[in-house]
This record gives sequence, structure tokens and C-alpha cells, in this order.
Amino acid sequence: MQMFINGDWHAAQSGATLAVLNPRSGDVVDTVPEAGAADADIAIAAAQRAFALWKAVPMNERVRLQKACAQAMRDHAEPVGNALHQELGRPLPACIAEITRSADLLDIYAEEGLRLHATMALGSAPGEKTIVTRDPLGVVVAIAPFNYPVTLLMFKLGAALIAGCTMVAKPSEETPLSTLMLAQIFHDVGLPAGVFNVVTGGRDLGEALVAHPTPRKIAFTGSVPAGKAIAAAAAGTLKRVTLELGGQSAAIVCADADLDKAAAAITRHGFANTGQFCYRVNRVYVDRLVY
Repeated sequence: MQMFINGDWHAAQSGATLAVLNPRSGDVVDTVPEAGAADADIAIAAAQRAFALWKAVPMNERVRLQKACAQAMRDHAEPVGNALHQELGRPLPACIAEITRSADLLDIYAEEGLRLHATMALGSAPGEKTIVTRDPLGVVVAIAPFNYPVTLLMFKLGAALIAGCTMVAKPSEETPLSTLMLAQIFHDVGLPAGVFNVVTGGRDLGEALVAHPTPRKIAFTGSVPAGKAIAAAAAGTLKRVTLELGGQSAAIVCADADLDKAAAAITRHGFANTGQFCYRVNRVYVDRLVY
């Protein structure tokens, strides 16, 4: 597959590619472009041009389009879920469930868009009116990890699009295929060209996106060291930053707990998705009476 920029497919300017592997077998599933700074420029420029138009789209129309994207995810849950199954290795039913549950996120953010209001302060002096409005920031860069690539991107995309922002997304180089498929699906149901762009590559691409002067927001999910580096780089251009980094999640078992239920639940939670999610149980505190 190629990158999806401005409503069309693009190879990397260098022509370089990355192999996407099936982690269960080691077989090559597909290849994607290995983009760099030049490709980041192209994608961000497309998003910036689209922003000039998208921010002027009435909220009701943005809500309609975002809900259409959500329904399209449900309609295409099986093929997108199968692509996720191939690149991630998670069992197919769970991959399909990630697509349908992620569609719900787009609907939730669409409804929240209808609740955005301007405010008028009551303490203005005679003859004055102070109005506080909410304006879209501009281009948002979203960098998503491999473990829940669709869900963790939709948290970012759903909020950005309904607010009137446009996006350049960089999925993990291990799981880019499902995100690329969704970009085409969203375009097909009417999301304007340039509003949602997907570029593929590794660290060099990520650094170019973060350091670029045009985007006004970085949304990142990943490791603590990478999050620190992104925060430091974004400070140079005063970008807003949202970081979802590694978590520490304890389970507490009290003396009166049903131990059979507790043991089963903690084990299931600790090893779900082979333990690859940020709020999995990674330590357990047990009352000494039942330890």
C-alpha cells in the first residue's frame, strides 16, 4: 500500500519502502513507503490547505460526516479487521471488535461537537460585550502505537475533526495497513481531501512531523522516552502536546474478595492482548490475611 495524502495514494519521495510482517508467521503481508522529511512537508501542506476550508464547515455538517465515517467503519469492519489481524497477529474476532468499538468513539466525539458553545461574560462594562469563542487550532499530528492502532488513533482523530482541525497521522510502522484502509474509506464517504492524511515511516518521519513549524498540536501514544523527546521538540514551536505514555496499573485484592473471581479477572486483564496495553495489571497488592 502507499501513503494517503490529499485524497490520493503516494509513494515516498525517496522510493524507499518498509515491509509489514505477520508476527505469527514472519511472512511479509505488504510494503508501505518509508517516508521522510520531504513527505512530511507534502502531507502537512495538504492538511494546511484543507484546514482553510474544513474549519468553515458548519458543525452540523462535520457531525454528519463524522457519523458517516463511523458507520463506514462498521460496514467495513471485517476487511479492516482482517488487515489488522494480519499485521498485528491478534485473533480475528478481537480485531473486528476493535474496529466496531472504535467507530463508537467517532460517534461520541460527534455528539460532543454539538455541545461546543461560545460564552458571553455577564460582567462587561456598559456598552461592552465580551464573547469567548472556541476556534480550531489547525493541523494536528497524531502518532499512534502498534498495540491498538485503530482505537488509539480514533481517540485523536474524532476530537480533532469535529473541532474543525485537520490531521496528519503516522501509524506504527508495524501496523499501518488498517489505518491506510480507513483513510480511503473515510474519503469515499465524503471526508474532503486533505482533512485526514496518513504517512508511513519510522523515527525520522516522526521527528520531521513533530519539528515542522506548521502543525499546532501533537497527539502521541507510546513510550515515556519518546514522549519526553516529543515534548521537548514541540516546545521549540510552541505546539500543544497530548501524551499518553506508559502506565502503572495495580490491582488490590481485599481480605473479603471472591478469590476465584479476582484471580481469573486479574490474570485475564494482565495477559489480554499478550499484555500489550497501557493499563494492564502489572502488579498486585493482596491483603496479608488472604495472601
